[in-house]
Amino acid sequence: MLPAEYYYKEYYGINTTFPLLISSDLLKKYLTSEVLDVGCGHGSMVKELSKHMKVSGCDIWPSVSELGKNFFFHNMEEKPTIKKFNSIYSIHVLEHIFDYISFLKNIRNSLKSQGILFLAVPNCYSLLSRTKFLFGNENITMGVGEIGCVEKNCLEPHLRFFGKKSLKKILEKNGFEVKEIFGTRGGKKTSLGTFAGQLNFVCKKID
Repeated sequence: MLPAEYYYKEYYGINTTFPLLISSDLLKKYLTSEVLDVGCGHGSMVKELSKHMKVSGCDIWPSVSELGKNFFFHNMEEKPTIKKFNSIYSIHVLEHIFDYISFLKNIRNSLKSQGILFLAVPNCYSLLSRTKFLFGNENITMGVGEIGCVEKNCLEPHLRFFGKKSLKKILEKNGFEVKEIFGTRGGKKTSLGTFAGQLNFVCKKID
């Protein structure tokens, strides 16, 4: 399967669930114009944030350009964008990326000096995942054995699995200073902290 086919199958079609994964109000606290959504899918979050700031969206699926003038096709694994942005966010994309190191390096090179990256990923060490693993279910929300994938006789859609320490180290090795890490549930910060199902990293580009 080609990467574009994989991406389309696994996340492009479900991108409209983004409001459940992160709230636009939370993103607005960390982003400054001009902003880029990497892996924007159907562009629901781009359209929401565009009410408050200048936001563009890019995706690996060519039809993304049909969403509007602020959407464009781009493969961040291959190269950075020509235009540089003050802020970039990418929500539940990194775990689907084949060459995630090149992806992060190209995001860094798409940011202006001291630009901000907001990155959200599923937490493979969440309280729910730990509990399921304890009862012999191989992390069904994140890893091999996810119910939907087993029923469809296909591979687990997540290619990578991240926790707080592992992703922080990866980001620091690739030119980012991690300013804040927090967990979210239902799109908002939660008292579960980094035991929550989603981890969020707020990073600054190191020049």
